[in-house]
Amino acid sequence: MGSLLGAYVRTYREGKGLTLKAFGDRIGKSKEYVSQLELRTKLPDADIRRRIAEAMGVSHLDLLIAAGELLPEEVTAAGKVGVVEEDADSPATVLVERLRSARLDAAQVEAIEIMLKTWGR
Repeated sequence: MGSLLGAYVRTYREGKGLTLKAFGDRIGKSKEYVSQLELRTKLPDADIRRRIAEAMGVSHLDLLIAAGELLPEEVTAAGKVGVVEEDADSPATVLVERLRSARLDAAQVEAIEIMLKTWGR
């Protein structure tokens, strides 16, 4: 039995008349990967989830809600900003906003993650 995310992806894909290959092309994965995604019980990595959300035209948050990983009331309880208050002028907030708008490939994302982990030490 697949995950709620897998069922959500399959329903979307079939509703749009997309083949496994066509949807795979949208997220940069093979048709075999999409087939396994629709059947698996474990969520894919965050990078893949974000690509799936973008291909489907939904937010990553909405994708997690559809997958049953978050409940709408949990999101409401956390508030629109999230659990951490953001200072709109802080360097971290500016960096996050710039990264969100950038089109980064997997290698660039990995390099940034390594850099951030190094800073945290």
